[in-house]
Amino acid sequence: MLNLINKKSHIIGSLYRIKKSSSYLNDTFLKNINTKSFDDIKDLMMDVKNINQTYKLIFSAYRYLMYTSPIKHLKRPYNSHARIFLSHIIIFNSPDSLLGPEKTRTLKTRKLHRECIMLINYFKILSKNPSNKKIMLLFLENFNSYMTTFLDWQKADKEKLIGEMSHNYWELEITKRNVELSNQNKEMVGVSPPNDNRQEVIDSLKKMQKDILINIQRLDTESMDTFNQYIPIIYTEDFIENVRDTLEIVFWDNIRNDMALIPPNNCRFKAVLQELLDNLRTICIHDETYQNNLTEFYDIELLLQMIQSRVYTFDNLKSHFNALIDILIKFDAPIHDSCNLDIKNSIIKRISELEQNPLKYYSNIIECWIEILKHLLPAFIKINKIKNELLNNNN
Repeated sequence: MLNLINKKSHIIGSLYRIKKSSSYLNDTFLKNINTKSFDDIKDLMMDVKNINQTYKLIFSAYRYLMYTSPIKHLKRPYNSHARIFLSHIIIFNSPDSLLGPEKTRTLKTRKLHRECIMLINYFKILSKNPSNKKIMLLFLENFNSYMTTFLDWQKADKEKLIGEMSHNYWELEITKRNVELSNQNKEMVGVSPPNDNRQEVIDSLKKMQKDILINIQRLDTESMDTFNQYIPIIYTEDFIENVRDTLEIVFWDNIRNDMALIPPNNCRFKAVLQELLDNLRTICIHDETYQNNLTEFYDIELLLQMIQSRVYTFDNLKSHFNALIDILIKFDAPIHDSCNLDIKNSIIKRISELEQNPLKYYSNIIECWIEILKHLLPAFIKINKIKNELLNNNN
């Protein structure tokens, strides 16, 4: 009897809070929404009272349905979800500011905008019919769908931002390295000017890099993992041609240093291996036999584990390399056959040289993989680029 009374009191209390909160939020946000500015809605979204009222609305709707309907497919709303809910109002009000012009939007941003419009319409309907259970259910279902899409879009947007900051970090690294090399050359010939400010420039560049890393870390706890997986050599066309060699030297040096740590930091190395695998999958997409064998042949986790456990032999490495170079020769244009055979012979020679020194087994295995990756990965990327251009032209 007591449980029944409690249940009824929860249902009545939930309906009361739905009516009160929806009315308040309707007056605060939805009335004259088209006349409100971006900054006006942003200020309303940051107001603690509005956030609390939003949470009361979505939680009360959830609790009411929990007591009156089977709603296992709906997620329980928490206080942090209130901000996500309010985000749909500012996106609806200023889509171009947050999602960009319509013609430039991606599939994710288009989907987010569509769901935003759906949600705000159900929000308006609920405000006029706060006790209608069917509308309440549709309202929460749309909010759940919107929240999933929003978090997916937010993650992609965050990764894009990290990518841009990583790009800037590496441009600064190139500039810093070139200033350092310039300083060394001047010192060698003894012609450094008395008021040389190169060290000040280097210190300034280091500070800018540090600021970038701080900003990346502020995004979330996993943002540095994303930064460490950034592969600048893939984007060399975005950089000035005359710094390409410097960029590649710095990048591969960092991988050598990472893998020499105890324990090794394999984030960058793993990211390049994954990039190679992704390109292999795309290049061989119509070769079903190879696609079926690819995961087993090129198991990145197993490969790294074998290398770090020192059970990965030069025979294993040669087997991987021969398979990779054969794929390159098979799928690259015949005009490049001679050049690819030269690459093959050059890498085989380098592997043989490094194999002769068993005292440096671990570092030499890494060095061999760097040799393979820095020659083959750009070639595979170029094949995919040409393939995509041909497909786009045909379409």
